[in-house]
Amino acid sequence: MKHTFFFILGLLLATFGATGQTDVTDQYLTNAGFDVGWATSDVGNGVLSSVDGWSGTSTGDSWYYGGAIGYASGIKVNGTTIGAGPDGTSSGGALALSAGWDCTLAYTQALTLPSGLYRISYKAYNANTEASQAHNLIGFVEDNGTSHYGRITSFAASTWVEDFILLYLANTTSGHMSVGMGAVSGGSGSNAKLFVDYIRIERLEPDDSADLTDLVSNEADGWTNPNNAQNDGAVTAGGVTMAERWFSSLPTGEIMSQDVALPNGLYEAQVYCHGHVAWVDSPAASGATGYTTLSANGVEADIPVILNRGWEADEPKLYTLSNIPVLEENLTFSLTANQAGANWFTINVKQLTRIGPFPSQRYIVGDVNEDDDVTIADVTALVNIILGKQAAYRNELADVNEDGDVTIADVTALVNIILGKQAARVVDNNHLYARLSAMVCAEQSATENAEGANNLLTSATSLITGEDVSGRYDLAHYLTTLRITTSLSNVVSVSVYANGKEHIAGPMTISRWNTETSCTYQSGEALTYANSQESDVVTVTGNNAGTYVAFLRPVTLSDGVTVTVRTSDGKYYSQKFSGIGVGQSNNLAFTQTSATNLWMSTIPGNTYFSLLSTPGAHDACTSSVTSYTNIAKCQSEDLAGLLANGVRAFDLRPRYTSNTKSDIELDNLTIYHGYVSTGVKFKDAIDILINFVKDNPTEAVSVIMNKESTKLMTEPTDQSETWRASIRECFSDASRSPYLMGSVRGFHTLDDVRGKVSVVSRNPYGNSANGYRDVIYGAVIENWPDDGVVTNYTCDMTQAWSWVDCRASVEDAYNSSTSTKQTQVQTQLELANNNTDHYHFNYTYTSIASKPATYAQTMNPATVSIINKLTGPTGYVYADFMGSSSYGGNTLLKAVIDQNYKYVFKGRTRIQ
Repeated sequence: MKHTFFFILGLLLATFGATGQTDVTDQYLTNAGFDVGWATSDVGNGVLSSVDGWSGTSTGDSWYYGGAIGYASGIKVNGTTIGAGPDGTSSGGALALSAGWDCTLAYTQALTLPSGLYRISYKAYNANTEASQAHNLIGFVEDNGTSHYGRITSFAASTWVEDFILLYLANTTSGHMSVGMGAVSGGSGSNAKLFVDYIRIERLEPDDSADLTDLVSNEADGWTNPNNAQNDGAVTAGGVTMAERWFSSLPTGEIMSQDVALPNGLYEAQVYCHGHVAWVDSPAASGATGYTTLSANGVEADIPVILNRGWEADEPKLYTLSNIPVLEENLTFSLTANQAGANWFTINVKQLTRIGPFPSQRYIVGDVNEDDDVTIADVTALVNIILGKQAAYRNELADVNEDGDVTIADVTALVNIILGKQAARVVDNNHLYARLSAMVCAEQSATENAEGANNLLTSATSLITGEDVSGRYDLAHYLTTLRITTSLSNVVSVSVYANGKEHIAGPMTISRWNTETSCTYQSGEALTYANSQESDVVTVTGNNAGTYVAFLRPVTLSDGVTVTVRTSDGKYYSQKFSGIGVGQSNNLAFTQTSATNLWMSTIPGNTYFSLLSTPGAHDACTSSVTSYTNIAKCQSEDLAGLLANGVRAFDLRPRYTSNTKSDIELDNLTIYHGYVSTGVKFKDAIDILINFVKDNPTEAVSVIMNKESTKLMTEPTDQSETWRASIRECFSDASRSPYLMGSVRGFHTLDDVRGKVSVVSRNPYGNSANGYRDVIYGAVIENWPDDGVVTNYTCDMTQAWSWVDCRASVEDAYNSSTSTKQTQVQTQLELANNNTDHYHFNYTYTSIASKPATYAQTMNPATVSIINKLTGPTGYVYADFMGSSSYGGNTLLKAVIDQNYKYVFKGRTRIQ
C-alpha cells in the first residue's frame, strides 16, 4: 500500500507523540458536527436529505436514508432512534447513514488544506443489532480522483468508536471531504445503520523530535507483495505481531517495501525483522548472515537468515537505523533478498522518530555561544573554555584565528572582531545537504567531457536554503568515470556497453546529506526509436586517437563492460573490461588492434530491433559456388566472413535434395541459389550463425528463409512435407533452440534479441494437421511478392503465437531494368526512412537476377547514394557482395550501419 498525501490507518492510538495540535476544523470545514439542518420528523426509506454545507449522493438500491438527525429527539431513521451522543449528552445532531443491499451513500464538501501535517478524526456509532461490516466512512478525495479513507473493519452494535487518518500534504491540496458508506451486502437483508459525528481537523506542529510511528502501516497489506510472494498475513513471535511473506522459491531482489510520506529531515527507525530458511542446505548453520538487507532511504542493516526446519517464526531482532535522511518528502522501508531460496520474512516498524531538520551548515567563526552573533558574551564563553570551566564547545567556532588550537590568541582575535578591527568570517556549507539532478546522456562529446562532468548537471538545490548550489559541485565525484586510452587512429567514437544490460545512461537524482549520498534513477520520456532515454550504452564522439572520458551512472557493473572503438573507415574494435569501480575514476587501456566489427555493441539495447538499419547478404552462402558462377555467385565471403565484416542479416534458401520418401534426413537439406547448389547444408549454416551470437552476445542475427524451387529442378513428390519436417527437426534440436527467437515481434528491442538468431520464413513449415500455419520459431511472412513490390504493409507476419501484430513491406523485384530497380529501391528505402511504427518491418533487395556481379557494380553505389540522403532507418537491406572489397559492397555495408547513428541517439544526447 503506497502512502502519498494521506495515510490510511484504521483504529489507531489517539495520541501523536510530542507534537502540538491546533484544531482548525472551523477554518476549513462547514457544519463538521452536523448540528445545523438536521431532520425534525421521522424519516423512512429512499430519502437523501440535504445537510447544511454538505452535498449528498446515492447509487444502487432504493432502500436507503441519508441525512442529519438530532440526539434523543425521538426522530427515527428506518425505525431506529440514535439516542445519546458519544459524550453521553443529547445535544446537537449526527449524520445518519442507512442503506440496504448494494447501495452507496456519500456526503461531500469542498476542502483545501495548506501544506502541513494533519490529524482528521471522527466518531461513529453502529446502530445495528450485530457487528458492522467494513466501511470506508470518511476520507479525502483529491481533485485528480485519488481517494484516501480511514476504514473501520468492524465494530460492535450500539457502540461509539473513534477512528482517524493522519495526513501529510507535500503541497497545498484541493479536493473534497467525503463522509459515507460503500456498498453493503449480507447481514440477513437488514439495513446497515451508522451514525457519524465530531469530525475534527487538527494541524500538527512537530517538535524537533516527534514520534511518527502511526504513519507506518504494520498491517500485512501495508507492504508490497512483489514476485508473487504468498502473503501469510500477520504472525506473532516474541510478543511482536509482524507482517509475514513466504516464498516457495525466492528470487533475489525486493521482498517487500512501504513508502511513507514525511517532512524532510533526519529520522531514526527501530524495526523488528527476521528471516529464516527451511529445508535447504544453505545457510548450513544457525546465525548465517548476509542474505537479506533492511534499508530505509539508503541506511542499511544486514539481516541474518537463520536455518529453521519448522514453519514457526523465530523471535525477531530489533534493528535501529539512525540518521535516515528524508529528502523527497518520502521514506521507503525495504527488505531485499541477496540470495535465492525458500524463505520466510517478517517485519514490524516499532518506532519512527523525527530527530529534527537537517542541521544548518552555516556558522560564524567566533560565535562561541551559538546565538548567531559575535558579542562580548562570546568572549566570556571563550575564556571559560580556556579556563576549563566549559567543557562542551564547537572547535570551529572557538578557534577564532583558525590555527587548530583554542588559546588566549583566539581571545585577542575575538576582541578584534568585536571592535571592528577584523571581519567575522561566515562559513556556509549548506550545500552539503543538497539534491542534484543530472542527465547522463547516451551520446557524449569528447571535447565537452574533457571539460568535466558538470556538462551533465541539470540542477543542484540546497535542501536547507533552497538556493542553487550548482557551482559548488563537481558531478564527476558522484559518477562512474572511465578514462579509455586508445592508439587507434581515425577514431569516430568510443562506446561503452554494460554487459549486464545495466542502464548506465539516463536521468538521475543524487540526494546528498553531508558526507553521504543516495542515487535514484528515473525513466526518460518515450522516444520514437526506443523505449526511453535510459540506455545500456554510452558513446563518446571524437575524431582522433588519445584518451576518451566517458561518464556513467554510478551503478554496479557486475559483468563489466565492452568498449568498442569505431573508426572512420567503418571498422569496429571491441575489448571487454571487468572490475569497474562504482562512483570513481577507472583507467582502461584499450589494446585491441584487430577489427571485430561488433557494431551492435554501440547501439542502445532499448532501440526497437525493427527500426535498426541492418546490412544483409542476398543468397548468403553462394561464395562456395563453383559452377554457373556468373549467374549464381552473389557473395565473395562465406558466412563466417560476412559475420566478421558486420553483416547481420542473411538470405538462406534451403532445398530438400532426396527423391526417396523414406530418406527424410536433415542432412538432405542444402542451400541453393535457383538450381545451383552451394554445397552448404542448412543445419551447418544455422550452426555458424548460432555459434557467432554465442561467442558475441552483443550481436543479433536475422535470417530470411525461402524454400528454393525452380522450373529447372526435378522436384521430389514429397519435397514440401520433407522440407517442412527437416526445418522443424533443425529448429527443435536442443543445441539450437535456446539461441533462436521464439517469435519476431514489433515490441522486441535490441536487448531482447542480443545473442539470438531471428528466423523469418517465406514458407509455412508447420504440421499439416494445423494447416502448416503453426510457427515453431520466428515468423512466416505471408504474401511475399515474387519479383514484385509491396509497399503498403500488407504482408502479414504469422507468429509462434496465435495472433498477428506485425506486417512487412517488401521490395524484391529481381527482373527489373537497372533504372527501374534503382527507382524501386529508392521508393522502398524512403518508406523505411519515414517509418516510426515499430510493428512494421521493411525489407529491401537491391539485386537483379542473371548477372549478380555486373548489376552489383551499379546497384551498390547507387544504393549508397540513396542512403546518404536519408535521416531515418533503412530497415533490412539485402545486397549482392555485401561487405565485399569489390563491387562497392564494403561502401554499402558501411553506409547501412552508419545510418543508425543519424537517428538512434535522438533524444538521448545533448550533442544534437
